[in-house]
Amino acid sequence: MGIVIPLLYGIFHTPQSEASLTMPSIDGTTLRVTAVNTGDASASLIRAWFSSDLLAGATKVKLRNDDDALLPPGHKLLVFDIIPLLDEQGSYQHSLEMMSYITQNKPGPSTKIRFHVLQSDGRFAIQEFALSADDLFKLFRANADRCSAIEKVNFENGCIGAGVPAEEP
Repeated sequence: MGIVIPLLYGIFHTPQSEASLTMPSIDGTTLRVTAVNTGDASASLIRAWFSSDLLAGATKVKLRNDDDALLPPGHKLLVFDIIPLLDEQGSYQHSLEMMSYITQNKPGPSTKIRFHVLQSDGRFAIQEFALSADDLFKLFRANADRCSAIEKVNFENGCIGAGVPAEEP
């Protein structure tokens, strides 16, 4: 009897994932979220992107470790790098703008990070987390600091600003 029940269960049960993302935490240009999969099959993170009134659609949300895109049953910390595609000066100016929103107790421009999660059976979900003016302030300040340390700006490091190269002497 003890051998038959698992075999019957295996015949009638198809493993299925039930994954979602929770507890976003932004620290400068680093985003951390917890993936929770309560199912018994793996899900996958397809992509992450920004929807914003302020940031360009080309703003990068890069998973720090590609292996983390697979979401096995259980809990998993996902770490992303946010690259706003702003130069040092642009980031600094936006941080001052966010500071004015904060001091006036006003909400900042609508900014959301969206995630596409694919379940094991083909279902998918789009989850989003809104960023506050305080989150945006920290993001822009950290990006200004990051870009100040970069010697040669390009699309890969994201410190390109408006995309117009500086005139060389």
